[in-house]
Amino acid sequence: MKKLKLLITFSLLFLSTIAISQNISGLKYFNKVEIKTKKDTIQFLHSTFNESPKPTIIFLQGSLPNPVILKEKDYLWVNFPFDYSKFIKDVNLVIINRKGASLICEFNEYEFVQKEPSLDYLKNDNLYYRVFQTEEVIKYLKKQNWVDKKNIFLVGHSEGYRVTAKVAEKNTLIKKIACLSADPINRISENIIRLQIDNTSLHNDSIRVSKIYKELKDYKNLQNFNKQDYDMNNFISYNENQPIESFKKIKKPILICYGTDDVRAYNNNLLPLLLNKNNLELKIYPDLNHNFLKKEFDKEGNPIGESFHWDNVFKDVVDWLVND
Repeated sequence: MKKLKLLITFSLLFLSTIAISQNISGLKYFNKVEIKTKKDTIQFLHSTFNESPKPTIIFLQGSLPNPVILKEKDYLWVNFPFDYSKFIKDVNLVIINRKGASLICEFNEYEFVQKEPSLDYLKNDNLYYRVFQTEEVIKYLKKQNWVDKKNIFLVGHSEGYRVTAKVAEKNTLIKKIACLSADPINRISENIIRLQIDNTSLHNDSIRVSKIYKELKDYKNLQNFNKQDYDMNNFISYNENQPIESFKKIKKPILICYGTDDVRAYNNNLLPLLLNKNNLELKIYPDLNHNFLKKEFDKEGNPIGESFHWDNVFKDVVDWLVND
C-alpha cells in the first residue's frame, strides 16, 4: 500500500510539471512554452537558436499587463524593449507572460489592453506571484540541453528590477543579475524622492511635506492593510520587500543600470555607500530617462523629440553578463 501511494504521488508530481512547447505561426525566432501545474499555467517564450548550450537571459518586464507578442497584420514580434534580433545568436532570450495578460495583442489595441486588465491579472499582480513564476521557469530551463547551466542570468527592468532582486536572493542557479531603472528601496521611497524634488522648484512645500508624512505612515502600517484587496496586495508586496535588503544577501555579481533623467532611480547612487560590496557595479547613463530615451533639441534649444537607446544599454548588459 505504501509503495502504491508513493507511485501515485510521484505520478501526480510528474503530471503537474509537464511543459508543452510549440511554435506560433508567423513568429520568427521564438517558441512558446507552457508549464502546467495542478493550479496554474505559466507561459513564456524562448529564442530558438538552440544548436548547442548557450548563456540564457530571462528578461523580467516592468508593471502593466503587457502582452509578450504584438501583431500588426500578418507580422508578429516579441515585446522586448530592444531589438532582440541583435542578440539571439549569442544568447538565449526568455520572456515570461504576465499571469492574466493576453499572450498576443493587436498593436492598435495595445493601450486599451494595458488599461483594462483581467481579473486573473489583478489577482496575481504582486511580487510574490512573479517570484514564483520566475522560479518555475528557471526550473524548466535548467533541464534543457540548449541552456548553459552555468550561465543563467536575470535582467529586470522597472518592476522587474524588484522581482530580479528577490529571486536572486536565494536562487543558486542564477550566475549574475542586472537591475534596471527602479528605486532600490521601494515604491514609497520612490514617491518621497519625487515629492522632495518638487519641493525644490514649487511653492507650498507644506502640502508635499504632509504627503511625505503620509507615505511614511503607510509604510509603518503595511501589515494592517488587507492583502485580499488586489491593489493593496500589490502595494504591500512591493513595499515590504526591499531590493536593497536582497542585495545585502546576494553574493553573485550585481549590475545596476539607470539614466540620470529617471527620478525613480536616484537612490541607486547611494548603493555603493550603503552596501560597500565588491560584487556591485553601477552603470549610469547621462540624459536617459526611465525607458532609456533621451530628449533631443535643435540648435535653438527647442525640443524635437526623443532618441532611442535601449539597444545600447542592453548590449552593455549582455557584455557584462557573459564576460567573466
